[in-house]
Amino acid sequence: MKNSFLKSKSSWASLAFCLISLLVLSSAAVAADFNTTKLKAKKGDAVAECDLGVMYAKGTGVPANNLKAFYWFTRSAKRGYSKAQFNLALMYAYGQGIPVNKKRAAYWYEKSARQGESAAQFNLGLMHANGSGIPVNKKRAFYWFNKSARKGVAIAQRYLGTMYAFGHGVPVNKKKAFYWFKRSAMQGDKVAQFNVAVMYDKGTGTRADSKKAVYWMKLSAKNGYAKAKKVIQSMNRKR
Repeated sequence: MKNSFLKSKSSWASLAFCLISLLVLSSAAVAADFNTTKLKAKKGDAVAECDLGVMYAKGTGVPANNLKAFYWFTRSAKRGYSKAQFNLALMYAYGQGIPVNKKRAAYWYEKSARQGESAAQFNLGLMHANGSGIPVNKKRAFYWFNKSARKGVAIAQRYLGTMYAFGHGVPVNKKKAFYWFKRSAMQGDKVAQFNVAVMYDKGTGTRADSKKAVYWMKLSAKNGYAKAKKVIQSMNRKR
């Protein structure tokens, strides 16, 4: 296997396109209907305000309306509800119902991240890594990726591995890079699976093991990663 993530900038360059963008709602909203949620929201219940925002954003029990979603997310976020803060940040980041405003997105991601929302921690790290709405700060990016990764977010684990691999915001440490890529790969991240395969193949950050290298490369290819597919195709042609 001649491909190596260590010789490619693609892993780092792809950071700009991977914001976690799933709206977050409370478990209570799953069972509640729109009218019940709206009634609670009008009484100032921060959780219900956030859930009502999600209902408007997704068109659940009511026609979709991003402006109303933004209104209810804002009300809830200002009361300090971390999930609403994350959702509000998403609306600013993607311009849903309002103009795109990366600075406001970063502001609300940080509010949510500081309360422990793992998705917000990852997205804030991404904004620090790319200078989106805030100055580039690789050390802060590493800090937030680390927070999110330790809570089990697969994509954060992969990006943390990338930072250790390339020395972004932290000294290069191939063993830790392998550790985090492996954690992410075991959760099904196809890019991390490719990186684990390469590291086993090269003996980078771990003991070389050709069988494990082939296993992870095939798994990455099976999960649809184009680079892994090319490697497998090349291997098959050489047989």
